[in-house]
Amino acid sequence: MESGTKAEEAFKKYDKNDKVTYQDLGYFNKGEMVSEFETAAYKLKKGEYSSAPVKTEHGYHLILKLDEKEKGKLDDIKEDIKETLAEKMI
Repeated sequence: MESGTKAEEAFKKYDKNDKVTYQDLGYFNKGEMVSEFETAAYKLKKGEYSSAPVKTEHGYHLILKLDEKEKGKLDDIKEDIKETLAEKMI
């Protein structure tokens, strides 16, 4: 992608190219994506996209971070954490 190109422009430019796909991955947690993709995505701020393609076992990716969930307060999520840990131990 050319320097300074807006993500929306890039999506339009490559919309008809069947070698380029756009996929909204939604929200994901640590450990749910391949490490190269996850590392690059977590470094981005909301509204930013990766400045260079990210290579993974699945190909090359340009990542646009549309949003991120706010972290819950420990007191509010403590029971969810306990349940998740208990499920993983089974």
